[in-house]
Amino acid sequence: MTIQQEAYSLIDTLSEDKVKLIVQVMISMLPERKTNYYPSQTEAASKMMAFNEMQKLRCKSSEYGIKDIDTELHTAIEEKYGKYMHSGELV
Repeated sequence: MTIQQEAYSLIDTLSEDKVKLIVQVMISMLPERKTNYYPSQTEAASKMMAFNEMQKLRCKSSEYGIKDIDTELHTAIEEKYGKYMHSGELV
């Protein structure tokens, strides 16, 4: 078995997250390609925190009986600013 075949068989046993890390290391070893295809751990963590915050807000909206968030937003904008036509003029 060649070293490449052994590497392929080892990679097949890993989870997708670990394979992504290996690919990042391999890409960083190439002198002509310094592109990072996957987000850093801090970037991924901040995106996950933002997602979790949105999920909390969705849960909170269901506590107040809000069924359709888009309709609720449209109604709140109309109450605050008045009705707008599609061209942006006040009705």
